[in-house]
Amino acid sequence: ELVQRNRRPARATPALRLMWHSRPRLCELVQRNRRPVRATPALRLMWHSRPRLCESVKRNRRPARATPALRLMWHSRPRLCELVQRNRRTARRPSERPTPSPGCVPPPLDYHHSMISDRHRRDIEHRPTRDGYDGWAEIYDDEDNALILLEEPRVIDLLGDVAGLDVADLGCGTGRHTLRMAAAGANVTALDFSDGMVARATRKSGWDRVRFIPHDLTHPLPLPDAAFDRVLCALVVDHIHDLPALFAEFRRICRPHGRIIVSTVHPAMMLRGVQAHYTDPRTGREVRPASVPNQISDYVMAALRAGLTFDQLSEHAVDESLAARSPRAAKYLNWPMLLLMRLRP
Repeated sequence: ELVQRNRRPARATPALRLMWHSRPRLCELVQRNRRPVRATPALRLMWHSRPRLCESVKRNRRPARATPALRLMWHSRPRLCELVQRNRRTARRPSERPTPSPGCVPPPLDYHHSMISDRHRRDIEHRPTRDGYDGWAEIYDDEDNALILLEEPRVIDLLGDVAGLDVADLGCGTGRHTLRMAAAGANVTALDFSDGMVARATRKSGWDRVRFIPHDLTHPLPLPDAAFDRVLCALVVDHIHDLPALFAEFRRICRPHGRIIVSTVHPAMMLRGVQAHYTDPRTGREVRPASVPNQISDYVMAALRAGLTFDQLSEHAVDESLAARSPRAAKYLNWPMLLLMRLRP
């Protein structure tokens, strides 16, 4: 009640006053699901009391014999239940949590609420998309990114043999697809609006075989009609509001016999409040470049309105193999993470 009213306890035991001053750190630990290493005795006591508290919450019974810390946590259970419902906090460690069987996922949450619920968290910094990716460029290729591990081999399969083909890589980033295709013999034109990302790409071997063009994909593409055999847009469209306009540009620059490959974070990830993000190595804060909560129907309708035909539409979830390679992926086991499209003009 005191936390909810944001009022300091005036008449309280020393333990309660100590717990009051520990509450910001406790909330941070709850959100990160991490045990307090350096903490006050009261905070450590509250942490170690959580299994008993969760058992009481499950039974909806007030703990009869409990420490003062546990009784205070019991009265905070409405917030705890909210965190549990949003899968932001449970009593068990991630490795002990039951995982849904393939094809079964927990009931979805309100879509747009998930996107805005963390808007005012102090440990999250929201930036414009361009600024966010400029800051991300420094660590983009080095961090544990389960989405990229899941996406790259599947995009390679969808592209096929690109030797001798003209390829447009729209939103090329640090050149992870760009340089591989150039090394395979493709004539690659790469577009991106992030100076930081392109600068990272041009420091890699083979960059001189690529034509880089600075460009914002929310504007018409500075490319000729029917000029490319392959059009690739990888992990970009979740930042685009006007999808029909962009998909129309895909069709315009693609040759009649060509293919358009689009990858994006699965909208089911955004149902869990997950979007493109990274941890700034200088500040330690989570940074989220601006994203758009597009749904599968938005992508499908954008493609159809542009006159494109689906050659393939697939969804890919985190499996045991990916979870073993990427520690960050373990908590999303069996949850859809990637959406792939291959389109024909």
